[in-house]
Formats: sequence, structure tokens, C-alpha cells
Amino acid sequence: MTDQQITERVRKVIANELDIDDRFVAPHARLERFGVDSLDKLKLLMDLEAEFDVELSDTAGGEMRTVSDAANLVRAAVA
Repeated sequence: MTDQQITERVRKVIANELDIDDRFVAPHARLERFGVDSLDKLKLLMDLEAEFDVELSDTAGGEMRTVSDAANLVRAAVA
């Protein structure tokens, strides 16, 4: 899977979880812009784990500040 494919799937997972149009979920977008709190980050982590069939650390939520950060976490777990 390419980096671009991972990023695109992460964008779609985030858009779906937050119930927003994925056109607004750019890689550089900060999650706080969408009103994401710590509970939302945990939900996103679980959704990403299910989407990519990987296991992400519960503390990884603290590292997710942007959509790209989320994609990088998945990328590292897939590798």
C-alpha cells in the first residue's frame, strides 16, 4: 500500500467518524479544527485499527495533532 493510499483511507476514516465531508480533511488539517477531543481521538484510533487491521498504542492519540500524524501512525504500524 502506498503512502498516498494510506493517507486517503485515513482521511476517509476521520471524515466518517466526525461526520464531515472528506474534502475538508486535508493532510495538514489540525484535528482540533474539527472539535476533536481526547475521547474522539480514542475512537479514531479504534476506527483506524479496524480499517487497517493493525494495533495502535492508546497513547498514540496524544501524538495525533493533524491528519498527517494519524496517517504516519498507521504507516508505521503497517510497515
